[in-house]
Amino acid sequence: MRQMATAMGFSTWNAANIHYGRLAGNLCKQLKIFPDTKLFIMVEFFKEPGNEWVLQLRPSVVYALNELGLSSHTPSAPKQDFQSKEHFIAYHSVQKMGYDLIPDGHLRFLSKKQGLLKKAIGNIIWVMKGVPNQKGTSFSLFGLYLGSNVELENSSSERHVILGQSVKEFAPPIPLNNLDWFPSFLKSQSNFSLGFNRISDENYVQQLINLYNQSFPSTSSDLSELDLSDIDTTDTVTEGKLRLASHLKRDRDPRIIAQKKIDTLTKKGHLCCEVCNFNFAEAYGIIGDNFC
Repeated sequence: MRQMATAMGFSTWNAANIHYGRLAGNLCKQLKIFPDTKLFIMVEFFKEPGNEWVLQLRPSVVYALNELGLSSHTPSAPKQDFQSKEHFIAYHSVQKMGYDLIPDGHLRFLSKKQGLLKKAIGNIIWVMKGVPNQKGTSFSLFGLYLGSNVELENSSSERHVILGQSVKEFAPPIPLNNLDWFPSFLKSQSNFSLGFNRISDENYVQQLINLYNQSFPSTSSDLSELDLSDIDTTDTVTEGKLRLASHLKRDRDPRIIAQKKIDTLTKKGHLCCEVCNFNFAEAYGIIGDNFC
């Protein structure tokens, strides 16, 4: 966040935070998308050691900026420990489900195979999708995820849902039909009729890993160097020399703050950020009460 503030010409991260909040809010209005927390529309938030917050652009946003000519950034491959993980396939039929997949950084896949879903927790899940065409079905690799937990869809359902976090979402998805190894892989997976299934053949796992590595031009193919202990780390930089700077600081009047809170509570019944609508009490409970 401090690096973004510096790039924007601000002396503190607070100003950059406010401007990003406004940008995220305006983007939500333009796209007519209203998530619970508007800040997540473009980025994921991560906290590094030392309590430094890092904003990481979603892969779909990077791709869109590149397409618009506003950026030429090529994200580097996060380090992954593929070898110590089991690998699973989650197949999404656009025709059967009635909707296409949209990259949002998260996995949510429904299945009746509760036992198999639980085995995928902490392991790699490759999501593939199929779209009908004149020759049959066009298959593509949509993304890979790390399974986190399994929940019942609802109290009256027999299906369970596995949730997970994105390791990488491919924008656009990687076409698979013309790859020489894919027909035999498709046959080994019963043409994806099982929906969710384990990949038992290590040769196919390696082919998928190769696709992942090839999506990053500078990625090393030496998997012994890869580590999945933190899939969301970003590049780091070394700070420069110390520099003495002096500036004026305007003290905030606590009476104005108190009155503003009273007026807001009287009008809305709760306190929240006026930029992004984040409610601290809802997110953190009693420790977030009376804070905005």
